[in-house]
Amino acid sequence: MKDKKHAGGSPAGSDEAKPVEPDASANSGSNKTPMFQAIHAARYQRQALIRRIEEKFGKRLVCYVSGIATLINRDDTVFFIDLLHNVKRDSDLDLMLHTGGGDIDAAEKLISIVRTRVGTGRLRVIVPDFAKSAGTLMTLGADQIVMSDTSELGPDRKSTRLNSSH
Repeated sequence: MKDKKHAGGSPAGSDEAKPVEPDASANSGSNKTPMFQAIHAARYQRQALIRRIEEKFGKRLVCYVSGIATLINRDDTVFFIDLLHNVKRDSDLDLMLHTGGGDIDAAEKLISIVRTRVGTGRLRVIVPDFAKSAGTLMTLGADQIVMSDTSELGPDRKSTRLNSSH
């Protein structure tokens, strides 16, 4: 599966991003060893940051972040269904998408699954850096697309290379 990570943001009323401390309530009453907690500290920080963003905007945030060598494929279906399990039907949803692309048929299936869950709600896709190829197709399924000045949509570089023999 892909590394699920998540973009940062400034807390409400602040102009600068502040470090996110691990959410103590997520670990309270836990039998986890200090080593386990240290190994998973980044994940706990991402989860705390996701909760803060959800509270600020009043909607669920699902993050799909793939590594350089990992592309969208049909195996992602099971994981998307799992990510959407606790999302209320017909509710607004933010989908943070960072991907170099992949299987276009899989991307169509994934965005259809998301759209079905969102139903009459609004889907906002956030592209912090890039959503290429199949990721662009998924982005186009949104009601609203949020990008920065440096975010990118479009084909991947492999599909736009010219063949010198022609």
